[in-house]
Amino acid sequence: MKIAIVHPTFEAAVPLSRGGSISSFSVITDEIAQRLANQHQVLVFSRGDKNLPAHEQIGNITYQRFSASFAVEDKVVKAFRVIERLTDVPLRKKPFFTSPAHYYLYAREVGLACRDAQVDVIHVIIFAPLIPTIRALNPHARIILHMENEWVTQMDHGRAARALRDTDCIVSCSDFVSNRIKASFPEYANRAFTVHNGVDIGRFPLRSSQPPADPARPRRIVYVGRLSAEKGVHLLIKAFEQVVKEIPNAHLDIIGPANSPAYEYMVPISDDPNVLALKPYFTKWLKRGDTHYLDLLQAMVPPHLTDRIFFLGQRPNTEVRNMLESADVFCFAPIWHEPFGIPVVEAMASGVPVVTSASGGIMELVEDGRTGIVVPRADVDALAKGLIRALTDPELVARIVPAARQRAEQLFSWDTSVRQLEKYYQGGHPTLNGQIKLSPSL
Repeated sequence: MKIAIVHPTFEAAVPLSRGGSISSFSVITDEIAQRLANQHQVLVFSRGDKNLPAHEQIGNITYQRFSASFAVEDKVVKAFRVIERLTDVPLRKKPFFTSPAHYYLYAREVGLACRDAQVDVIHVIIFAPLIPTIRALNPHARIILHMENEWVTQMDHGRAARALRDTDCIVSCSDFVSNRIKASFPEYANRAFTVHNGVDIGRFPLRSSQPPADPARPRRIVYVGRLSAEKGVHLLIKAFEQVVKEIPNAHLDIIGPANSPAYEYMVPISDDPNVLALKPYFTKWLKRGDTHYLDLLQAMVPPHLTDRIFFLGQRPNTEVRNMLESADVFCFAPIWHEPFGIPVVEAMASGVPVVTSASGGIMELVEDGRTGIVVPRADVDALAKGLIRALTDPELVARIVPAARQRAEQLFSWDTSVRQLEKYYQGGHPTLNGQIKLSPSL
């Protein structure tokens, strides 16, 4: 088959082979594309980047990055954002990014490229409003919408339904997201399936041993992820203040870019009180590269903890693996309903005990007391107790670490995920026993 993957509009697709710091969405695109390329011809479409070529061929994968359309449309999008933020009314449930007019020229460029290449499958990652334009130019291609968040259930129902109508299959990264789509759009429930994200076990090997039990050694809590309010890093810092009172040699390493999503992507479309309460953490003038949330985090660190809390920025994947190697605990406790949580699975695979929150798809990854420690969302005291428990209960850690590694290996493999995707590409559908059956016409 000839398969096109349409990367999210807010960033360029970066192959893992380039090394360096890679976003979660680039990891998802590349892990899928690399495996598909063993059997299929793959095209990856994304926005351009001055540091990346417009056209790039890596094995059986062709990267095409568009710049001309974004040069125009970025200005239009910025104008709508300014209007929405000045009025503080991003047309609730109808912010501009949910409209088919949002990056229409890019959708048209992708649609024309798919038509010219005569692709069989068009795999669109999260931006459902692109689909009607792409479908108009590719009436016979099979279109897959791949959801890594709840957007289609949060945006205006009519706009979402229009995109879903033109979609052959909706795959989501967790049952949490799939079930919400089915509940919101029962007429399309037979098109909605779960394909979990994965972890590359080869890139995140199980560490050979736990850190030494030297009481004088710093006890390291590690966070890996975007520095964005919905990830709950400000609550982690507050919880860490309590941890240090019990464990004076505790340290907190915060790894990740200051890369908050646009305000309209997160707050106005949500009905979750925990998310609505995050509004003060988003600046109205948020732009790419903005450090508003990072500045707030650094300002809230008490003077006596400035030598215990370290903001390490975005690091190459190799460095992240090395930091996990020496970590005592991995903490990732989102305030919103995290759709999946790739860093959690990577920590589980690496043999680092996980403390996380009862949040969305994470509940499908971690079982409290068996493969990690799970605390309520947005609960600082509970988070502090969970971290202290992970740092002071070696018997618990000895139980959960091997169980978590086994769970990551068995349930969250990219190889398994891509095999599932291939069946859906071909028109397959699950039977009652969970197996995948091809449609009779195929």
